Amino acid sequence: GIKIDPLRLCDMVSTNKSVIQKHYFSAEDPSNAGQQRFHEGLKQRGFLVHTHELVERPGKIYCPNCNVEINYNCSKCNTMITLPPHKSKRIDILIALKLLQTSKLYEEAILISGDQDFIPLIDYLRHEEGKKITVVSFRGPLSYEYRASCDKIIILDEYIEEIKQVVKPRGGLQT
Repeated sequence: GIKIDPLRLCDMVSTNKSVIQKHYFSAEDPSNAGQQRFHEGLKQRGFLVHTHELVERPGKIYCPNCNVEINYNCSKCNTMITLPPHKSKRIDILIALKLLQTSKLYEEAILISGDQDFIPLIDYLRHEEGKKITVVSFRGPLSYEYRASCDKIIILDEYIEEIKQVVKPRGGLQT
C-alpha cells in the first residue's frame, strides 16, 4: 500500500556506488494515461524504461480453432471449472536479457526483485562472469534461496521512509 519513488529507491540502494545505468521494467497498459506520464517522468529522471504490453487472460477456456467457450465440469462433483483471471507482465525475461546484454558494463548489478526465477541468472553472472549481485526486495516476496545465491541482500521493509513517494500538496507552497 506504499508508493515507492524509483529515484529515491535507486539512490538508497546505490549509496557510494557509481551508477552506470538505471533500468525500469514494466508491463504497459496503453489505455492508462497515468502510467504513460509516470514512464515519461522516469525517462526525464534518467531511467531507461523498458515496457511490454500487459497480457490479460480471461477466466474462461476457449477452443483455439473456433474460439468457442469450452466448459469443463469436475468428474466427481460436477462443479464447473474455470481458470482464475490472470494478468501477465512478461518482463522477467526482459530483465534477464538486459542483465546479460549489459554485463560487460558493470562490476555489480543491483536487482530489485524477490522472484526466485532470477537465481539461475544470478548464479551464472556470479560464477561465470565474476559479477557481484545485490538483491533488493521486501521481506514478503523474497525467496529464501537468494541467501545462497547473491552477494548482498537489502530488505526494503527497513527503509520505507527513505524510499516512499513524497506527495506534494497541490496549489500551495511546500514547506
